[in-house]
Amino acid sequence: MKMMKTTPLVLAVMSLAGLVMASCEKKTIPPQADESSEVHMTTVDFENAKAKFKASPGNRSKEAPMLAPMITPGMTEAQVRDVLGDPDEPKLGTPPNVWYYSVFYSQFISVTFEKGKVSKTEAAGIE
Repeated sequence: MKMMKTTPLVLAVMSLAGLVMASCEKKTIPPQADESSEVHMTTVDFENAKAKFKASPGNRSKEAPMLAPMITPGMTEAQVRDVLGDPDEPKLGTPPNVWYYSVFYSQFISVTFEKGKVSKTEAAGIE
């Protein structure tokens, strides 16, 4: 049997073809985001959502699910104002102070403060 002499170029092409075939077999598709996944946003998205939330007290249903999780225990009143703006209905006077932000019809965000810090947040009807 006569052996054929292969050139370096042919060997390189054959090696490359083998690598391509191997990588195709091992290729996996990354998982796609669904409704249950966390909301990730850029700084620009965050600033736009804050501005829209503050500017439209009648319908905040798009921005509320992005901003409500940002309000966490230990935040100051100034930090909450920075994210959500002034409350629609502050219940001040007797501790604890509770700030209400209407979202859409029966949807709302309430923020409870104790000693000037957020102690509890409720986002009713917001998904």
